[in-house]
Amino acid sequence: MESSKCRVILSTRLVYQFVLLIALVASASPVHSDSSAVAPKASITVMSRNLYVGASFNPLVGAETPNDILERVAMVYGKILSSQFPRRAEAIADEIVGKQPDLVGLQEAPLLVVHPLGEPSVANPPQPTAIVIDYVQILLDALERRGAHYTVAAIVNNTDVTAPSSTGDMIRLIERGVILVNTDLPPDELHVSNSQAKNFHARFTVQLGDTKVPLLRGWCSVDVTVRGRSVRIVSTHLEEELIASIQFAQAEELLAGPLLTNRPVISLGDFNASGDSTLYENFLEFGFQDAWSLVHPHDPGFSCCQAEDLLNPTSQLSARIDRILFRSSRIRVEDVQLVGNSPSDRIPSGQWPSDHAGIVGRLSIQ
Repeated sequence: MESSKCRVILSTRLVYQFVLLIALVASASPVHSDSSAVAPKASITVMSRNLYVGASFNPLVGAETPNDILERVAMVYGKILSSQFPRRAEAIADEIVGKQPDLVGLQEAPLLVVHPLGEPSVANPPQPTAIVIDYVQILLDALERRGAHYTVAAIVNNTDVTAPSSTGDMIRLIERGVILVNTDLPPDELHVSNSQAKNFHARFTVQLGDTKVPLLRGWCSVDVTVRGRSVRIVSTHLEEELIASIQFAQAEELLAGPLLTNRPVISLGDFNASGDSTLYENFLEFGFQDAWSLVHPHDPGFSCCQAEDLLNPTSQLSARIDRILFRSSRIRVEDVQLVGNSPSDRIPSGQWPSDHAGIVGRLSIQ
């Protein structure tokens, strides 16, 4: 049975590599009759930023009695509020203004809707009495105050869960992945089309009292024409490395889905895969290159993770799981940097902007 499973995986990989070969040939630069002519290059700057919801949801797992659920939900919600995202968003907005990325991939960009018990939990728009905490809008507003104009180009709604709290409220959380695009650039410099978003079929399920809650993850993508050159940008957030079978299945969906294109492609996000992981090696095997490793081969570039309450005075970043990967012989890396990883980046309360550092890369497309 095990050897049969291996043959299926090997067959799938061979099919993918054959299709990939065709895509790479199709994306090769055309041959010009004038050998002295050199096609101009265009640069694009992209950022991947995990905003961090503000708390771990592990305390909710294993809750059995109704009262236990009420207390644990209130505790997690309290930690989310104490993470002070509106203030952290100011620091993240400063990062974006400082680096001026053309596109930003956001992970853990939730929408919270808190309303009294008895009101509809899925009302759209929410009831007037509801408290709405929209991380994306908070960040966009912070950017607007700095004269930087971004808009949502693609969004995927992932886990959507509603639970009662001992505070007397119903709390709904929709975890989202987002791609923001800089709208200050004219269309002839940056044009976005073909916005796509999808949840992975592979997902982990947890038990919350008597209810099974699927923990959805997904991806979103846009096709971009940047200064005359075409590229696809795919942002994602894969399952944790400890749940390897689901993480691998999600990666396969990416490779057989939005990443399978004859365009140059840049994939960014929280891959939850360290540099010595099999998953990371698989991306390299399928023709992807790691922007950070090319520019900083001797720097680990740690991007995860600070303490849950973000108050650790000394950085605890000890793994690199936030990445900018790309596939095309027409792409070159000009620069790549981390943001939000220095003690000076902390907000006045002493909290880090997120439990992750962000990664910013400038890439040229021939």
